[in-house]
Parts: sequence; C-alpha cells; structure tokens
Amino acid sequence: MLLFQSVTVIGKGRIRLLSKPATGGKEQTITLTDVLHAPDMSSNILVSLGQICQVEGVSFSGDRSIFTITRGRDIILTASAYARNLWALDVDVLVPNMAASVTVSPKEIEIDLLHRRMGHPSRSAMYDILSYSQALSKNISKRDIDTYFARGMCTPCVECRQHKTPFPTSQTIIDRPLQLIHTDIQGPMPVESAGGARYMLTMIDEYTDYHWAWPIKAKSETASILKAWIV
Repeated sequence: MLLFQSVTVIGKGRIRLLSKPATGGKEQTITLTDVLHAPDMSSNILVSLGQICQVEGVSFSGDRSIFTITRGRDIILTASAYARNLWALDVDVLVPNMAASVTVSPKEIEIDLLHRRMGHPSRSAMYDILSYSQALSKNISKRDIDTYFARGMCTPCVECRQHKTPFPTSQTIIDRPLQLIHTDIQGPMPVESAGGARYMLTMIDEYTDYHWAWPIKAKSETASILKAWIV
C-alpha cells in the first residue's frame, strides 16, 4: 500500500549531477533545470520521466524496477523505481563551492536587516520606507529591493507564504455500501445531555453518505458501541 504525503518546496533552480548508469554506461556530468528543492523528501533526487523525455532526442526503456534513459545510442541516465510514477536517478549530486555560489551584497544585508527590524513589511511597504525615510542608504534602489524579495532571503516570509495540504488525496475507490466507514468522536460538549452524555460518536458511510450518531458519557464506551454495530 502506498502512502501519499505532501512535502514543502522551498526553492527552484538548477542542479549538476554525476550520472552513474546502473546498466553500464559511462559516467558523465549532467545539468537539470527547473529542479524543485524539497528538504523533507526521503530521497535526494526524484524525477518525472515524462519531463525528461520532453527533451528532443531523449527516450527511455525498461521495466517497473529500472529505466534506461538514452539520447541516440548513448546511455545518459538510469532510474530505479521509488514510488508510483516516480523513479530515483542513479546519480551523485555535485555540490558547488558555497563561498563562490552564495554571495550576498552589502545592499542586501542592509535591506534584510531593516526588513526584519520593521516586522517583515511587504515589498510595497519597503518601497515607502525607501521613499519617505532615511532608514536605507541613498544608493539603494527599488531594483535592489526587488532583487532581495526575488531571492527569497527572508526565510520566515518564505515559509509563511507556503501552503501544505492537510491530508493526502485519497486513492481508494469505493463501489459499494459499507466498504469504507469514517468515525469520529466529538466533545467534550460544554453542556451535558439529559442522559449525562458529553460526547458524540459519529459514523459516515463513504458510499451512501449515511450517518449514525451515538451520545456517550465517556470515550471508553466507543469500543463496545463499535463492536455491537459490527455484529
């Protein structure tokens, strides 16, 4: 059974890989573009074969366990099955020199410091600060502010704009009554019923949308009610 979960993507860019084909092709360096960076993924490199094969001259062959991606007669990548419609590339990630690739200008440092001190204002609010105050240096322009926001340098702002699906999309197909039942317990209610119940056990049939409900005094009554309902 496959469990589908959502993950957070924090960036998009290019990545250089050292291809190590599992079927015997020679090692070579490959650059992938439009790569999504999702730190919470359990596998480092996942790939959509459909996306790769949109590149002219690229094709793939194989079975459910491994695919070979070729251009002409040359094997450029192999991918091992990871999950439904996803394969993990047989590659090593080539990590660039961080000192050379991550460069922050003095302007961006100044903008970032003020942005955080002012309570993380929006881009337009930063424009106003630039226009109506002397909080920023005179050599800082709107383009510098645009660059700051485009690079997503403020981690709290980036994370606050992200959305996470609360529940994964169900892959279960229901075709008859009582095939899938949802249960829940509501309470404790602020006011007891006439019989002393402060909780409500509910059940819903996914196929018919039929509802059942039982007032209960304590959660411990749930097991006996479910057993009686099943029998």
